[in-house]
Amino acid sequence: MKKFIVFFTVFIAACNTTNNTTVDLSNVDTTNPYLVGFYVKYSEICAQFRGSGANNLSIHALKQQYQQNARFKKGYAVNNGTEGFDAVTNLDHCDLAKAVVNKASKYQKIS
Repeated sequence: MKKFIVFFTVFIAACNTTNNTTVDLSNVDTTNPYLVGFYVKYSEICAQFRGSGANNLSIHALKQQYQQNARFKKGYAVNNGTEGFDAVTNLDHCDLAKAVVNKASKYQKIS
């Protein structure tokens, strides 16, 4: 029983830790429609499977802004095949995707 309590305590402590690291966007061109499309879709996948995507209003606004842009559509389509029925792998850059979408939506003066 003691092992269970120790394990449970460590498990709860691990679950409550937060990642307070900031994302460096200096190398990301948030005005490039292809990259914006790529990260919009990536952020949608992060939201669906990890609950950590960008603001839905920002995503929607960017999709409306670029709805006729072929480069945005190509970038968006790159991540279409990464989601499955109930799981997805390699979601290591959700924080980056969220930051890119948020910065792009502010750059485009979309609130």
